[in-house]
Amino acid sequence: MTEESRSSQLSNQATVQISEENQDLGAMAVSEERSAEFFLRNVGGEPLEISQVQTSCMCTFAHVIVDDEQSPAFNMEMHNAPAIQFWKGVVEPGLTATVRVIYRPSLMPVQGPVTRSVKFNTNDPARPIVELSIHANVQ
Repeated sequence: MTEESRSSQLSNQATVQISEENQDLGAMAVSEERSAEFFLRNVGGEPLEISQVQTSCMCTFAHVIVDDEQSPAFNMEMHNAPAIQFWKGVVEPGLTATVRVIYRPSLMPVQGPVTRSVKFNTNDPARPIVELSIHANVQ
């Protein structure tokens, strides 16, 4: 495949580009709440769809912000309200969305190093499932 046909093919699909996939929240108390933001850019030529957002623990929440509109708060799939199971965000070509991950260790108290994640589906054929992680050391 030539570079020109590869570029043409890429421009005819949604393509997600992620600023970083892991963030460290550092040391924190069980009573604290911290958040991290991940930036997703659609570098393809078709709208990027984000759906089926879920977190790895009931102490972790996620919002997707597209065009200054914030999604409902997502949690573990079993804890998401039925109405938000079908939520879909659309990021137009060249634009960016933010995934805000909020960690509240007091909801599931643990101590020591922890990793929590947010997973979601996209219509990018190269990245149909995206997982973003946060790390913290809970004291």
